[in-house]
Amino acid sequence: MSAQYSATLTSFHTASPDKDPYTIYVITVKRGAQQWQVFRRYREWEDLRTVLQQQTGSSPQMPGKMLFGRMRPEVIESRVVGLDNFLQLCMVTPLPLALALTLAPALAPAPTATLTPILPLTR
Repeated sequence: MSAQYSATLTSFHTASPDKDPYTIYVITVKRGAQQWQVFRRYREWEDLRTVLQQQTGSSPQMPGKMLFGRMRPEVIESRVVGLDNFLQLCMVTPLPLALALTLAPALAPAPTATLTPILPLTR
């Protein structure tokens, strides 16, 4: 999987800021000359970690869940770093086929997403 894909948590934004806010983490995924973004909530990262643990007996460390203060900027920034570390470890760990099939959908573009070709930089 790591030979085909690269993925980095590139940004985040707050959804529903006025009522029950939550953070959406933006992952930029590249495969060959294609690039797309995937939007995931923290609970979707937890779901992925659970599947990884069930299939392999272990998974990379992930930032802990918080009941209070989860929307504080320092908490979100810490989670961004921790979730990107989690993602990078998932990407470089040799994966059995069943596990690769679990990780691939988490990085798949939404059905309506348009894949953006990666254009070379011009100077």
